[in-house]
Amino acid sequence: MSCFGSRSSFLLELEFLIQKHFVVVTYQLEPEFEVTARVYLVPYDLSNVKGSLRKRPTTVLNPARRYLKTLIPMLSLNPVHWNSGCTDEAMRPFHEPPIQCTLAQIYSNLPSPNPQLTGPSTGTIPKLLDFSFDIEETLGLRSRLYQYQRETVARLIQREGGKASIPDPLYVPIKSVTGTTFFFQPGTYEVLQERPMVVPTTGGILCEELGTGKTIMILALILATRHELSTPEESITDVRPILTSTALRYFPSAPYDQIRQRCGGDRHALKDDDPATRVPSLVELLIHVSRTSPQPATRYSEALESAGLNKLIRATVPFYHHYLGDPTAYERARRDQSRPAPRTIYLTSATLVVVPSNLIAQWYREIHKHCQVELRVLQMRTNSTFPPVKSLASDYDIVLMTYERFTAEERYKNVNKLHTSRTCKCEIFPHTQARIPDCRCEDLPVSPLLQIRWKRLVIDEGHVSSSLNTLLTPFVKLLSIQSKWIVTGTPTTNLLGLSFGSSSIKEQNDDTDDEWKPSNSQAMVRPAEGSICWTKTDRLDLQKFGAMLTHFIGTQQFLSNTNLYKACVIDALMDPDGPRPTAVQVINQLMTSFMVRHRISDIETEITLPPLRTDNILLDLEPIAAKSYNAMQASIVVNAIDSQRTDQDYLFHPRNAASLQLAVANLSQIMFWGTSEDRYNVFELSQNAEQQEQRAIERGSSPQDIQLLREALSHVKAAVVDQTWIASQAHPEIPFQVFDMPEDIFDAWTDIGPASEDQPRTKLMHPLHLTKLKQALLSRPLAPIDWLVEMGHQLHDTEIRDSEKSKKPPGNGIPNRSLQTAAPPVLLRQSPLSRTKIGCSASSKLNYIINEVLQYSPTEKFLIFSQSPLTLAHVKDALDLVHVPYVQFTTQVNVRTREEQVVTFETSETHRVFLMELRHGARGLNLISASRVIFCEPVWQADIESQAIKRVHRIGQTKPVHVKTLVIRDSAEEYMIDRRAKLKGQTSKIPKMLEEQGMRYFIMHPKFISTPPSLLTSITFPFLKFTDELFDVPVDSVTDNAPSTSAESDGRTPLDTPVEKRRRLKFVV
Repeated sequence: MSCFGSRSSFLLELEFLIQKHFVVVTYQLEPEFEVTARVYLVPYDLSNVKGSLRKRPTTVLNPARRYLKTLIPMLSLNPVHWNSGCTDEAMRPFHEPPIQCTLAQIYSNLPSPNPQLTGPSTGTIPKLLDFSFDIEETLGLRSRLYQYQRETVARLIQREGGKASIPDPLYVPIKSVTGTTFFFQPGTYEVLQERPMVVPTTGGILCEELGTGKTIMILALILATRHELSTPEESITDVRPILTSTALRYFPSAPYDQIRQRCGGDRHALKDDDPATRVPSLVELLIHVSRTSPQPATRYSEALESAGLNKLIRATVPFYHHYLGDPTAYERARRDQSRPAPRTIYLTSATLVVVPSNLIAQWYREIHKHCQVELRVLQMRTNSTFPPVKSLASDYDIVLMTYERFTAEERYKNVNKLHTSRTCKCEIFPHTQARIPDCRCEDLPVSPLLQIRWKRLVIDEGHVSSSLNTLLTPFVKLLSIQSKWIVTGTPTTNLLGLSFGSSSIKEQNDDTDDEWKPSNSQAMVRPAEGSICWTKTDRLDLQKFGAMLTHFIGTQQFLSNTNLYKACVIDALMDPDGPRPTAVQVINQLMTSFMVRHRISDIETEITLPPLRTDNILLDLEPIAAKSYNAMQASIVVNAIDSQRTDQDYLFHPRNAASLQLAVANLSQIMFWGTSEDRYNVFELSQNAEQQEQRAIERGSSPQDIQLLREALSHVKAAVVDQTWIASQAHPEIPFQVFDMPEDIFDAWTDIGPASEDQPRTKLMHPLHLTKLKQALLSRPLAPIDWLVEMGHQLHDTEIRDSEKSKKPPGNGIPNRSLQTAAPPVLLRQSPLSRTKIGCSASSKLNYIINEVLQYSPTEKFLIFSQSPLTLAHVKDALDLVHVPYVQFTTQVNVRTREEQVVTFETSETHRVFLMELRHGARGLNLISASRVIFCEPVWQADIESQAIKRVHRIGQTKPVHVKTLVIRDSAEEYMIDRRAKLKGQTSKIPKMLEEQGMRYFIMHPKFISTPPSLLTSITFPFLKFTDELFDVPVDSVTDNAPSTSAESDGRTPLDTPVEKRRRLKFVV
């Protein structure tokens, strides 16, 4: 220990530690009244003390740990200090602090799997690690594995087969001054001479980076072990031989006889001449062995088939008996002395794969895409029913289920009903030499998932397993599973796994798109020096990781002591004074033990993704949309000043959180296009303008507030006098400009009048009316103007009679093109509307999107993301007008149709655009046929946006990927982009948008848009299409004045946004 002077409190603590046998101390007096002490830490497993050091009460342990926390940082392991006392030699601390300081950094720097050959070089693992060997032919894979994928598969196989005890990862080796190694636990301050050994868990977390091929890794694992039967769950009280119905009935050896007696049967009670007493035949033994040790049977499959034994083999399903009260990892019930009947659990080689509902079809396609061998796959969707339990155990290699279908089985979880003395008494198959029962017994009323010992469980997007508030994890704990794998690129909220391909991100001023040059920027930003304390976010991630290990994977040491993880891991890392010595190394060891992932640098030595270019596109609002934006901002200003920013009337009062959330969502919607039936209260605000101003003056409002109120009311008055804006608010659709349409036809079909009599008229029409006009024209291409005018009047009359009629019929998102070919082009050219063109819409964002689609969709496909279904509905309307086929993946489309849409988009050359609601499409999907991504609005949380981009920027992508985020200039969106960029480097989790101080301040202090717009996109396209060619859509004028700024994407947690019901917010004024 380093030199210390007179410190009475510390000496009292040291005396306590000596008296309670935690340390032994010798000391030496130094000049000037200094003392050098040698401290000997007393190990808990010291011999010849009869274990007394392990039995100390908490009244001793708790203060001792506090005192050791003070003592240990003062220790020096420098031999010079040990031998010479106080010197100028530098201290060698008890443990060198690690470079990584946060959980995310530890996760990013976990070592890549390096499976070692420890036994004879036979089997699959040596072949996987021999990169010159054609492992794909052996496994039955159609796709080739990268080297890092082979290493991962080998590691997975090793973990599943590992039974030898391993060193406990909760203890860290420390070298003493004398070179002796001891083992330290930072959570409990326990010191041991020998490191404890623990039973390894045959499963873990496959958390390779997003887009690196986790699905094919799992498929390779399944193929490598598809002939291996699951083994009975271990028991310390019973021998559990693998049984078959023939063995249980007829095999005479002692183990089977004991099982029969325990089940209530007695083979010796049979008469000697009973056929059941004869010695098993060679065929019976062969069938029994082929089912209980299935791998060798594949060598003789043709011979068995020619001998006519396949039916008998299939009817012989292996199982074992599980007795109530066996102290297994999942059952700690008190033993029942009456020894009730056993529970029959069937063995299988099948893998249970549980996936989100939107990924089940993709998984099925990936199986057929990657596997040359025809795997037997059972798909279980919401309304699917299980086959009989014996068939489920024997006839499938993969049981593919959705989360919803899996958790639905929780209703049939009463496993006590499986403990029954009922035995099969079915007749044996006739006309055979083998006594194989032709079992026709009815299944018990318990989920078949609970009657099978599964080879493995794989849960895709498995980060959901960290929650105990859903049915998923509690139901998994009831199942008997040999190995459990969580498959996710984002194990917890902040362990994102989004760095693969980051070296290919290009900046805005980098125009070398044809060259793939990795950037020198680091994917990881280190925290500021001295930042040692972990945050609440880290605690949350640690808790989620612990829940996965304890409750889902079922790690034995944490199951047996549910407080162990908290005491040894969380408490050591979350100490208020920073992580305790070796605490970071403990979590590193623990994550290395359970997580399988490669470092990005190791993956990118093998594979480089195409360039990824991310741009933020700055746009101005169209004038008519700017009035809506300013009107809503004015409502917020009036609310703030009228409520004096106090009490519950104030929008930003804590009790108005839901209203504030809705108001912000409305504001975001307006920046694409939003309407309000009450016109954002502008008429009421305008009528009360003088009273509002007078009341603010009388209350002594500040000059700044008075000026802000006057500015708000001026925008209100501007909206009130604009008849075009007022008319546009009556319909949720975005109006489009129309050119060269005869006046009579336009007047009959439009429902938007001029702004005022003295203003030049801008012809605006909604997409619904344009579509119906086109339908009428296609039905009668040579119809006279009078007829078209009459049809327009009839449409208005119908809308007046049925004002609540929905603007859109239900559909699957694929436009009906039959009407477009109903009339020959030669007739359409003679129509009075043959020269009509459609121009810009009232949404600058929509204009930009249409411009991009028209320019690039002939050669590239698009993903268009929005958190708002209403926004996507507007894009859908516009795509219909420009004749570009699309599919959609939104709340309005049912789950099964969404799956079909993915297949359609990936396989069809016709459908060029995929409209995706962010909360449904941001995870799991593989959409590499697209190479252009547009976000209709910025998103706050970076991981959400990165997840969405990973749908296209992943293995298999061959084109450069362009990502554009549309941002309204001088609005909350532009501020959000800037604010998020400033927060990017911080080590703690970025808070929710409305909880982040900078964003909240900006929203609380509204700013109006008064500058004339200049960043707008101009488009013009024909109303009628005269050719059957898919993309022959002339664009008369496509000019893009919108600048862009390179930025990385952000992501805001998506809000549910109704499509047909428009958002509106009323304020008390």
